[in-house]
Amino acid sequence: MYLKTTQYDWNSAESKIDTFIVNKAASALDYNISAGLSTRVYGMYQFKKGPVTAIRHVMSPNVSLTYRPDFGESKYGYYKTFISDTAGNTRTYSIFQNTVFGGPSNGKYANLSFSLDNNLEMKVKTKSDTGDVFKKIKLLESFRIGSGYNLIADSMKLGLFSLSARTTLFDLISVNYSSTLDPYAYNELNNDYDKYQFDVNRKLFRVTNQNLTFNFSLNHSKKENTNSKFNQEELDYINSHPEEFVDFTIPFNLSVSYSLNESKRGNLPTSSTQSASLRGDISLTSKWKITFDSWYNITQGKFTSFTTSIYRDLHCWEMRFYWVPFGGQETYNFQINVKSSILQDLKLIKKKDFYER
Repeated sequence: MYLKTTQYDWNSAESKIDTFIVNKAASALDYNISAGLSTRVYGMYQFKKGPVTAIRHVMSPNVSLTYRPDFGESKYGYYKTFISDTAGNTRTYSIFQNTVFGGPSNGKYANLSFSLDNNLEMKVKTKSDTGDVFKKIKLLESFRIGSGYNLIADSMKLGLFSLSARTTLFDLISVNYSSTLDPYAYNELNNDYDKYQFDVNRKLFRVTNQNLTFNFSLNHSKKENTNSKFNQEELDYINSHPEEFVDFTIPFNLSVSYSLNESKRGNLPTSSTQSASLRGDISLTSKWKITFDSWYNITQGKFTSFTTSIYRDLHCWEMRFYWVPFGGQETYNFQINVKSSILQDLKLIKKKDFYER
């Protein structure tokens, strides 16, 4: 709800556009209508012999429809048209365009979206001391394809198709794949036009972009040893002489990832990039912690980034050291400060930014 709106008129006497502020209340109201339908379809095949007892397939289709009217129509009064120059050309504007939140957008919208998600699991029988044990193994956590259809477009109403899949191998490595499928053909300028790819070479789609990612994570937590192999006398000696004892159960987190990206437009050569990352942290003691994060561009054969940091708990104080040793943003930051937020300004900082030469 606005108390002021804007109005433009052509001043033929002075050949210019006059702007008026209309001091009258006006409401900017818009709405849209949407409806959706989804369900699940289950299928199972059981085996009578072998360790695999059953395979289950779950399909989840989804269909949705969204409609929004054209608020640029004259019956709403949100948009007006006026002569903008001496040649008689016209221009359309929103009476709410100079307001804080603006007004409803013009143009009608009606879109039908649809997708199909799939899940595939396998049940395996293994033997144990207590008898047969059944375990579920995820073959495909998700395999999804979806697109949309513009109901009011003049041409090329069918949208691009998105395809995605993910699964986990050996409960350690997560695999993700995504791609964009284009149903339209391309012209001599490598631009899509209103003709299906199937009419050109009898193929339903062409892949314009795809991404494949592998992620592997490993962590180790320090466990309390309740059944110690040391007697009390030995434990007392260890506690009194910690410098003579080395604890190899260091908690750590490690994450490794690999990514492959490919994109192709029309008949142009395929653009491909490969990269890998290694990141993690190591807690040497309860008060010392080292973290690192690196990205390596396999295609270019060089590191795109590498950062490391060291943290030290100093009881009421704490120390932090952040370092980027090479690359376009070489920098370091060393800081010692009081933990208390009340004394947050009590700190010592030594740093060098990448723009300092």
